[in-house]
Parts: sequence; C-alpha cells; structure tokens
Amino acid sequence: MGEQDRAEAGAEKTAPAVGRTAVAAQDAPAVRDTATAQQLAAYQRRATRTLAAGTIILWLTVVLKVAGVFDGGGYWVACAGPLTSGVLLTLNAHHMRRALRVHPWSRCPAYVRPRRFGGPVVTLRTPDSDQLVHLRCTLVDSRTLASDGPLWWSGTPERGGVVRVPGTTALVRARPAQRSGRPVFRWVLLLGLIAGGLGIAGSAASEDNPLVELSVVHASTFPEEPCKVRFKDPFTGDHRTSAFLCSEGHVEQNPTAEWGALVSYGPFKGALYNPYLEYPTASDVDDSFLLAGGLFTFVGSVGGTHTLYRRRNPLTATPPPGNGQTACG
Repeated sequence: MGEQDRAEAGAEKTAPAVGRTAVAAQDAPAVRDTATAQQLAAYQRRATRTLAAGTIILWLTVVLKVAGVFDGGGYWVACAGPLTSGVLLTLNAHHMRRALRVHPWSRCPAYVRPRRFGGPVVTLRTPDSDQLVHLRCTLVDSRTLASDGPLWWSGTPERGGVVRVPGTTALVRARPAQRSGRPVFRWVLLLGLIAGGLGIAGSAASEDNPLVELSVVHASTFPEEPCKVRFKDPFTGDHRTSAFLCSEGHVEQNPTAEWGALVSYGPFKGALYNPYLEYPTASDVDDSFLLAGGLFTFVGSVGGTHTLYRRRNPLTATPPPGNGQTACG
C-alpha cells in the first residue's frame, strides 16, 4: 500500500460513518453515526451535571436563608454561574439533538472568522445547492474551530444545526448569523415601559394618601404587636375597625388617639397603615413595578439596539474558495 493509500485510509477512519457511506446512505440522520451519538450523549450528561450543581447550590442557599443561618452572601453569585451554564448547555443539547436526528452529515468547505466576544462566525458552502450559509457558533467547544478548512455540517440554513471539525469529536451548535425572527425585544421594551409607568403612577398617587384620626379600641401588649383601632373611612363614610401598628406609647393599656394613613389608589385602596413606622403593601408593589420596568426596559433597549446593529452590519465571513460540488465530494 502506498503512502497516498494509507493517508486516505486514515482520513476515512476519522470521518463520520455517514460520510464514509455517502453513496449508500446519503440521507441517513447524523445521529446514527456511533461517534456522533456518543458525543451528543456526553454533551447532555455535562449539561445535566452542571444544571444539577447550580440547582443544589440554589436550594441550599434558600434553605440556609430561611433558617436564618446566614444571609446568602456569595452563595447567590456562586449558584448563578452553574445555573446559567446549565441552562445554556441544556438548550444547546436540545437543538443539536433535534438537528442530528433529522439531517445527515455533509462535508463542506468553510471559512472561520473569530470574534472578540462569543463563538466564531462560519461561512460554509453546502454541497447539494452550492449555497453560502452564514452561521454563528456558540462559544462552548468552539476552540476546535481555529482555522479554515472543511467542516462536517448537519442542519438547515434557516434553523441552524451542528458543525464538527473532521478528525475531532466535539459538536458545536451553529445558529443562523442573521435571523428574521419575531420582534421579541420590542415587546420586552413595551412591557418594561408599561411596568415602569404603573410604578411611577402608583408612587405619584401615594402622595395623596389621606391621614385619618384613629381611636385605639384595644392597645397592644408587646412593642411590635398590632393594636385594634376604629376610624371613619373618608372614601365611603363608614366607620371601620382594623388592626394597626400603634406607636410605642400604646404598648401600655392606655387607649388614646392615633394618626394613620389610607391608601388612595388601586386594588389596595382603603388599606390602613402607620406612615411613621411602616410602608404599605401598595408601596412594595410600586417598587416591584419600578424595578421590573427598569430591568425590562434595559434588556429591551440593549437587545433591540444589538438586533438593529446586526441587521445593518451582517455577520458574514469571506466565502470559501472553490465550488461546493467538487470540494465537498
């Protein structure tokens, strides 16, 4: 056997089974290849272990927080990394499994353009239609995509798929570099503006909460125990009896007059609270709306700006030379 024959035999061993039998089983799904199935299963196990580790740390932190052992501290940050990585790995495994179960492996010439942040951008030429496909690879296991050359590809230009460097076992999820998907970020931005507007409106309306004079019917026994008061509701004109957080002077059994405030807006209208010692539930809701509105507005603005920038500046790499029919054969 000559040197050329031995080299071809060695290259044949490193190729997926669907590549070696391209004539007999051209349309066989890529997952039927033993090496591909094993690598996909290993990827899924890694995703499960990472997600389980983050979940365990999260529940441990919650239990210790509820038990009053400590306030969480750095454990909240410690669980964020594994949880985020586990979710991303699980999503990648799901999309890769779906692509590999349907589409076969195709050997295509490719050009790789590294990026400063995130995985590289790959442009490959499909062998069936000689079409250029621009893909944005995930950062996970993308270190194998270090240079230009042929790649194994399984997927569609519209939905993305999986790329694999010949001679390696690492599977890399590849997504379309430009996607004409639904305008998600504009809805996120709209939701943030609505939530922020509700929070601002509630905070402004709280300035008009009226003060009412209270008659203490039954004083509290302990400092933080609520007492029972009676007052006239200015909104309905009815006399009401309600629990109230009295000042420290009413710990003793000496019923006197108190001053309280009533919420004047929303579903909490008429709720009684002590404006000097506590915040009403309505204020907590307003703060939650403001916080959520600010977060959604930030995410929607940044995401929308990034999407607009990508549409005007497409992620593409220099097309690979040659014709796909001959180079991929």
